[in-house]
Amino acid sequence: MTSRYAQLLFTPPVQLHQEHHGSRRNYAAMAEGPAVADRLTAAEAAFAAASTGFYLATTGSTGWPYVQHRGGPPGFLRALDERTLAFADFRGNKQYITTGNLDTDNRVSLLLMDHPARRRLKILGRARTADVSAWPAAAGPLVPDGYRAVPERIMLIDVEAYDWNCPQHIQPRFTRRSWRRRSARSASGWPPWSRRRPAQGAPGRGRGGGPCALRRPGRGAVAVRGRGRRTRPGPAPSGDAQGLPRGRPGDARADRAAGVVQWRCPHHGGPLGAGVRGRGGGVRLVLAA
Repeated sequence: MTSRYAQLLFTPPVQLHQEHHGSRRNYAAMAEGPAVADRLTAAEAAFAAASTGFYLATTGSTGWPYVQHRGGPPGFLRALDERTLAFADFRGNKQYITTGNLDTDNRVSLLLMDHPARRRLKILGRARTADVSAWPAAAGPLVPDGYRAVPERIMLIDVEAYDWNCPQHIQPRFTRRSWRRRSARSASGWPPWSRRRPAQGAPGRGRGGGPCALRRPGRGAVAVRGRGRRTRPGPAPSGDAQGLPRGRPGDARADRAAGVVQWRCPHHGGPLGAGVRGRGGGVRLVLAA
């Protein structure tokens, strides 16, 4: 956390709660520093450029906060310099709530997520809009090649502060693109996001006597097989894979309402996804699109 971020958000009421819960001493030191805007580094610029979406919060004239999602292909959000973020504001449902809110209060908050890597970046700034003709040619194409969207305006954000937040409680989620990037795994067969991987060459845990094997049978899908019992759906309440209790080796749980199988890896307990049962008792996991 930068000192500027702490200066802006650790208001007197916030400090009272920190004092009450015993965290004030540690956070007080974070606010020590010059009251100047943060400068983006190569790390923040790269994180923004790789993003395919973020959440943008504004405040309306009634005082109510509003959060909207902005999305696009990698590269639609980028750092023009160490103080400025910019993106093409594509045509949507024409409600213009975010745009209207900026007319009375230009302060914004951005939340950028990287679910596969369990990282998040929070940014505070002041936003302004500009015509698409004002897009600097040196920044590259306004709309990345091949993306079908109509930009209505440019949104420029003067960064005031940012904070790299901890990965706690971020559940790993994978798109087809991110899964391809992370499909390589160690010789032990454990997925790269697992923190419980054994030493290289060590046997896996569980009744099956070995780690699970993941392979891509086709575009956007992953087949799961193990050395233990065949997967068997059983009664379970509805819920996503992250909300299910850790299963035993070879167990899967069926969501009766949705007719799908929710799956946790039987060897390290991590959420793998959801899908449908295939031939021979196997489970095919379909990743998020």
